[in-house]
Amino acid sequence: MRVTPLVWISCGLVSLTISVLMAGDWLFDLAPNHDRQIFEYRRDLAESLAVQYSALTEREQIETVKFAMEVLAKRIPDILSLALLQKSGTVVAQIGDHARVWVQPPGEESTLDFLQVPIFSGEQRWGVLQVAFRQTQTDVSSLQRFLADPWVRFLAFVSVMGFFAYLFFMKRTLRQLDPSGIVPARVKAALDALAQGVVMIDTRDFIVLANDAFCHAVGKPVTSLIGSDLSTLSWTSVASSATVSVHPWTEAIMGRQSQADKPLLLRLPDGESRKFIINTVPIMDDASTVRGALVSFHDVTDLDRTNSALREANSELELSRFKILEKNQELETTNTSLHVEMSERKKVQAEKEELHQKLVQASRQAGMADVASSVLHNVGNVLTSINVSTDILLKTLKKPMVGDVCRIASMFHEHQDNLEAFLTQDSKGKQIPSYLGMVAESLSGSHQTIQSEIDSLVKKSTISSK
Repeated sequence: MRVTPLVWISCGLVSLTISVLMAGDWLFDLAPNHDRQIFEYRRDLAESLAVQYSALTEREQIETVKFAMEVLAKRIPDILSLALLQKSGTVVAQIGDHARVWVQPPGEESTLDFLQVPIFSGEQRWGVLQVAFRQTQTDVSSLQRFLADPWVRFLAFVSVMGFFAYLFFMKRTLRQLDPSGIVPARVKAALDALAQGVVMIDTRDFIVLANDAFCHAVGKPVTSLIGSDLSTLSWTSVASSATVSVHPWTEAIMGRQSQADKPLLLRLPDGESRKFIINTVPIMDDASTVRGALVSFHDVTDLDRTNSALREANSELELSRFKILEKNQELETTNTSLHVEMSERKKVQAEKEELHQKLVQASRQAGMADVASSVLHNVGNVLTSINVSTDILLKTLKKPMVGDVCRIASMFHEHQDNLEAFLTQDSKGKQIPSYLGMVAESLSGSHQTIQSEIDSLVKKSTISSK
């Protein structure tokens, strides 16, 4: 398993700390010495006993000295034997098998286990107090004695706790550092120039680099994004709007494979949601170890909205096309009816002219000139009105609206494969919806005019027939 740089740095800092502590102990004696403390304690105890026992001996209270020795041995189990000896070597008082236990140190010195304190009577040396303590276990190995040393255990505690403390501290510190400070300015400018959002994360999904496009898309400054978990943003599924359990970048890092075209929704703090197409590429070192991932975010929110608007416009155009076809059928039916009606009107006109001739002839024959003149005047008025209505009908039918509708239908047929692009991008196609409205309005007016004139003709023909 490869050791990360953070572990090496932590080990180095621990070694430096231990070296400083050991140097401080060597220079200034900072660490207490357990054996020295015990020796000083025992030496003080022995000197105190020597003073007390010498005073009791001068008063010849030997029994009191023995009793005090026995009480002391019971209270301090580490004491194996005590002996109060005169200068000549005569034992005044003792407890324990002192002759067997005692080991004479070289000269007049004392050791950790065998202490001797001289006793004086005035300025003359009277004797010596010898105290033998229980020796350190000889069956314990040097390694065990080394590990039992409090100073060694203290250094071991500092090493272990210091390692984890340094490791944790550096991880937290590096997480808060802005890696963009060490990124070359040209590289940072190139990333910020990209229209797509680009984010670099480590193996724990923490953001180590983000460009301006991503910061603008999520509505957060780069200082708040660096060191944060990319997965903690409000990512939801496009299909179900549910919270995503495994994100594409996590799949890329765990599976060591790129993840392409993964759609996700991001719910912003203001309540708006934006749709992103996400592509993730794992970052590997020379040893094929995944060190993080490079994630790109393509904001397709506006594109989706435009596509939705185009689909709605296409639906409206299809509906308009059906309405135009219906209007065309109505116009064709009306045109046929008008031709039939015109034929009938011409026939009626011919019959009326024939009738007029007969009336004139009859009036001449009957000698009723005044009556014939009045009748002819009324008939002339009726015929004039019929001619006016007929002229209006002919002018209405000659309007080019029907031909324009046919041309529009032909254009629709020609561009039926790219109807959406033709209506939204072509200069002629963009004018069709508004022109269709004008055609529909004109056709509606023409239809009302024709209907009104036909009703008038029917009414006048009825009056003339009477």
